[in-house]
Amino acid sequence: MGRDASLAAEFLKEVVSEGRVVVAPLRHIHEQGSERRHEMDRYSHIHVDGFSFISDGDNQQIHVFDPGHSRSETPNLRIFRVPLNSRAQGYLPSRAEREGNLVRLTTVTKLEGLPGPLTSTNTVDWASGVPVRREQLMNQETIQESDYSGITTFAGGITFPQCAITTRYQGGHVASMELALLESARFNEPIPEATFLVAKPESWQVLDFRGTADGASFPVPSEAVADVRTLIHEPIQETVGLGASLLPAAKSTSPWKRVLLILNGIALVGFGIWMWKRTSLKDSKD
Repeated sequence: MGRDASLAAEFLKEVVSEGRVVVAPLRHIHEQGSERRHEMDRYSHIHVDGFSFISDGDNQQIHVFDPGHSRSETPNLRIFRVPLNSRAQGYLPSRAEREGNLVRLTTVTKLEGLPGPLTSTNTVDWASGVPVRREQLMNQETIQESDYSGITTFAGGITFPQCAITTRYQGGHVASMELALLESARFNEPIPEATFLVAKPESWQVLDFRGTADGASFPVPSEAVADVRTLIHEPIQETVGLGASLLPAAKSTSPWKRVLLILNGIALVGFGIWMWKRTSLKDSKD
């Protein structure tokens, strides 16, 4: 066991013995082309038509955001597998080493604003091409590492790990650990069109958080609506200081384009996440 693995093991023993473990609820992810839906209990995060929506069942609200600007991170299948670019796409490792069934690809990058060169090493299973370990070092000090196990080939020849452990370091010490388990997955199956609709139940509010808006209310009817986007196809009256803007109507997708998206998309994924976070848990302990 190496130094970094020993640090992670000791940290794991410490947080478990002290009861500092957070268990996240079961989550589901639906992906089809650029469309994505993440569900966790009464909370949904939907990316569709170039916008982000949060459906909050606890507060009976739907929040609308510009793409990539929502207030919470949306997990996706990159937790388990981040595809490596090809040489044609610009991935040119400075060093490649093969040891049995494993290949280590190392790149060194100098990025503006970083205190030193970033060294990234991807260890890939030779037979499947699936990364089984990722490590990042800053000035030769490990800052993050991810280990993937339970490599499984699902129906249709799609190969994915079923377990991912990500460890982050700060100042040479373990700062946090995350464990994600892939319980089930279906690939390249038709996804019901209703999956990516932004349904508004009866009496729910719809709030705008795009641009400079900060919670401006959309004038929507009280009754339930199958897809709130159909209600916001007209310019919204500006509210002083809120800067509400226009949300275009939902775009129709041709049958052939939908088929292509299904073939390239990823259907249903269920997984649980255990998170060990030293800083946040320390604060709660204090």
